[in-house]
Amino acid sequence: MMTSLISIFVVLGLLLGGGGVTAAAAQDSLPDQALYQIKLWTENLRLRLADDAGDQFNLQLQFAEQRMLEAQAMAQNGKPVPESLPARLQSHLDACLALAATAEASETQPLLDQLRTRLQTHDRDMDRTKLGDGKNDDPLLAQVRQMIQERLRLVED
Repeated sequence: MMTSLISIFVVLGLLLGGGGVTAAAAQDSLPDQALYQIKLWTENLRLRLADDAGDQFNLQLQFAEQRMLEAQAMAQNGKPVPESLPARLQSHLDACLALAATAEASETQPLLDQLRTRLQTHDRDMDRTKLGDGKNDDPLLAQVRQMIQERLRLVED
């Protein structure tokens, strides 16, 4: 009986510990890599566990930032941006806008300012490296840049 219990605990420890290592390793993965789906799964889990609107805003903003960096990394590595990436980015940015719009009046402007700063930074980065400027062969990268600029206009309005 004791041996069976110890075996169960060892197996559970290996599964849970190994899963944590895999999830940690997945955080630097790009959309064309095997661990990317695990990265997205852990992000979704973190969002579901966030009970505060401010925490949800910060996570959505962080994940939007990840999608923008992934698009830039894919382009710089000469790889096409996957079709799902702009949709994920749009989802994160729209969630940020919705959370800012429903925040208390005193919190709305600081949240929008934070979003504006991040969008301006990524727009400048894409301009500096000429990513998504219409000259690039990847239309999805141009779509990412256009989305950044559209959301920036919404924030500024």
